[in-house]
Amino acid sequence: MSKKEESKIEKKKPTKKTSNTKNGTSKIVQKKPQKIEVNKKGNTRKEVKKEHKGELVKMFNKITATLKSHFKITIGVVVLLLISIVILIASPIISMNQKVISINNTDYTKSDFMIYLYSVKYNYFGKDNTDLPEATLNTLVDENDDLTIREYLKEKTVTEIKTAGAIQKLANDYKITLSSKDLAEIAKEKEEFINSLGGKKEFKKMLKDNNTNEEAYDRMAKSDKLYKVIFDEMYSNGKTNDLTASEKSKAKEEYYNEYKKIRQIVLSTIDLNTNKNLNETTINQKETLANTILNEARNGANFDELIKKYSETAIGVEPPYSVYYKSGQILEEIEKAVNELDVGEISDIVKSKYALHIIIRDALDDEKLENIYNQKREEKLLENISNTLKEVPIIYHNAFTNIKIS
Repeated sequence: MSKKEESKIEKKKPTKKTSNTKNGTSKIVQKKPQKIEVNKKGNTRKEVKKEHKGELVKMFNKITATLKSHFKITIGVVVLLLISIVILIASPIISMNQKVISINNTDYTKSDFMIYLYSVKYNYFGKDNTDLPEATLNTLVDENDDLTIREYLKEKTVTEIKTAGAIQKLANDYKITLSSKDLAEIAKEKEEFINSLGGKKEFKKMLKDNNTNEEAYDRMAKSDKLYKVIFDEMYSNGKTNDLTASEKSKAKEEYYNEYKKIRQIVLSTIDLNTNKNLNETTINQKETLANTILNEARNGANFDELIKKYSETAIGVEPPYSVYYKSGQILEEIEKAVNELDVGEISDIVKSKYALHIIIRDALDDEKLENIYNQKREEKLLENISNTLKEVPIIYHNAFTNIKIS
């Protein structure tokens, strides 16, 4: 068939379908041809939807995997950061809790050592002793022993800790514990010390600056109180370890052989605020006044009244003005002058580095004898402590060698 003939043939029309209506008549309904959409790849709309769904699933899985990976990395970083922070916070605590010395199974940590070191430094340098200059630390305490202040401070701190260990041993042996009254006194003394530093904030700063903590401070305070309780209950007058009659007799003999009693009028030749010498004019005026006072004293004026009126060391102080001392406990110039006096005799004007002195030597009495007995009783306790330390095991741990004195 030719192309021309093919063009004359009618195209087949779409099929018609009849449908019954409600009244029985027929209606011709033309069925619309189904519209099929295709994309550029030739896929149908259903196939496109299926393809898009697959791509969305893949994308979702990819995002999920990425998030999981990122989340794992983030969690890992956070965990590492947290571990680092914990280590940074815990390191000083761990360091302070390291055992330094063990005495008779009682452990003393670095924090204990540092608070005892602070106490030793406080006694010698006052409260502002946290960072002593290197020049000071390297200064020789005794040229004969070739011992520096740094070495001395460490040795003294060790001695204090050993004493604390021995005190605990004696307390256990004597079955002595701190009472509620003792603990209340400790709390009161602690509060007074905190106030002396300027308050709780300054107290905390002191502890931090000295690499110690409040628990170590409290342990030291309890040990100090325990020493006093042991002395009062075991070594004081009339107690089990009190001085024997022979020991008291010997102590009294030493007292009268070694001690002297004086009173003095003091006119300072230095500025008490700066410790610098006063100018020559002022010193000359004080020498003139001293001569006047000396004449009054030798003419029978009441010496206590002269002290109260003129002595610069007696301002606001009520009598008695007596000073008890033994050799080496008073200025060399005064000691030499007193050795040349008889009881009741008044010295000439004595010039020291700091003042002009007019001295009267008094007869020694028993006023300070009980103090001497208490000194001997304490010496007896300290001797017991020393003997105890010879009997108990003492262990120095590795952390001891790493202690730095500053």
